[in-house]
Amino acid sequence: MAAYKEQYYSLEESQMQDLIVKAKSGSSKHQEELLEVFNNFLTKYVSLLYYGRYNIADYDVRRFISLFVKDPYVRFVLIKNKINKKNFQQISEVMRRYSVHGKKVRKRRGYKTNSKHDFLSVH
Repeated sequence: MAAYKEQYYSLEESQMQDLIVKAKSGSSKHQEELLEVFNNFLTKYVSLLYYGRYNIADYDVRRFISLFVKDPYVRFVLIKNKINKKNFQQISEVMRRYSVHGKKVRKRRGYKTNSKHDFLSVH
């Protein structure tokens, strides 16, 4: 059985490679087109890293989160999507620990901000 591979773009491989070469050469038109082609893929990771929102059923997201899980058994069940309540708590702790580009974030006391989190206190 072939492994499932989610398709994030609709271009043929040769077209994709041509677009990448042109984008690397500095063509802003081709760079924008490349970003548009991979918009779905990039949006998923921006949601995960910046906003902390993720879909545990998504294989790519599970693989990425598993990079931060220290326990090998929990990492294995995460990748295989065989998560129980105890494992999910450990995974949630990993996701709570990191936010905004993988850096720990905590609220500053005594300061009022308009946002839910005060990103000035990145440590």
